Amino acid sequence: MIAHLARHPYIERRITSSHYDYIFLSPHLDDVVLSCSGALCSLRAQGCTVLVITLFAGDPLPPFSPLAQSFHRLWKVPDETPYTKRKEEERQAMMSLGIEYAWLGWLEVLYRQVDLACAEDICNPAIDPRRDHMFSTLSSWFTDLSRTFPTAQFVAPLAIGAHRDHLVTREAACHTLNPHFLIFYEDFPYAAFQPQEVNPLARAQDLTPFHLDILPFLEKRIQATLQYQSQLEMLCHPPKRIEDVIRQYTKQHAGGGVIAVERYWMRSLDQFPLSVHQQAHARETVAISTEGGQLSLPSFLQRE
Repeated sequence: MIAHLARHPYIERRITSSHYDYIFLSPHLDDVVLSCSGALCSLRAQGCTVLVITLFAGDPLPPFSPLAQSFHRLWKVPDETPYTKRKEEERQAMMSLGIEYAWLGWLEVLYRQVDLACAEDICNPAIDPRRDHMFSTLSSWFTDLSRTFPTAQFVAPLAIGAHRDHLVTREAACHTLNPHFLIFYEDFPYAAFQPQEVNPLARAQDLTPFHLDILPFLEKRIQATLQYQSQLEMLCHPPKRIEDVIRQYTKQHAGGGVIAVERYWMRSLDQFPLSVHQQAHARETVAISTEGGQLSLPSFLQRE
């Protein structure tokens, strides 16, 4: 592990183990917490060792493009240090969940591609992620990471919403990692607002759904999400509240009652431990509950 850390630009880490059962891959400082907090808590409760690695956590430097500056205003962060607040939010979320983490120093696409003109250029399904220079960099990193943790299950974004950093993460993971050690999570809140994208993406990868009952951890997921105050206006325009979106998105009816689920996609259902398996509803159900009205996409994320 020490050799692996020396070969790559990790800028902050809280790692105490040389072995992890599950490694969750977060393109940005929030993606895994927003999407997978229930699973993080459930796996830890079952005695599994869990690590969250954020790929694009590098500190950007000015001058910034007009698009980057518009994001800073939306996040209510200073142009000089736009990531200081985001990193503190991530630390607090990790602490609240009791999860170990590591951050890599690569820049997110907003900063590494300065010619982006609008938000739609960031979430663009027509872009080939294999042409991004980060594809080869991430592929080499995945190869090294899988050799460092040869028995770990890796959990990567399905890339719902087509954010370019999510796309290149998914494609590099699919290109490099053993598919039987690779699980995909549904990118939240994109999956809540664009549910029609989920099944086609899963079918393209020949994946099977796994429904994890997270009801005992739903409030922890909500509280961890609320740590990201700089992101909430972008993710969920007021007066809509992110906690209401989470409850509606995860709500399922089962056995005459109501549960909360996170859905994961994989090639073999035994990629989660049996103890977690027994709590899950491994049958196909409707992914998004629309009771009480269809979730509507925030205008900031809309595409023509």
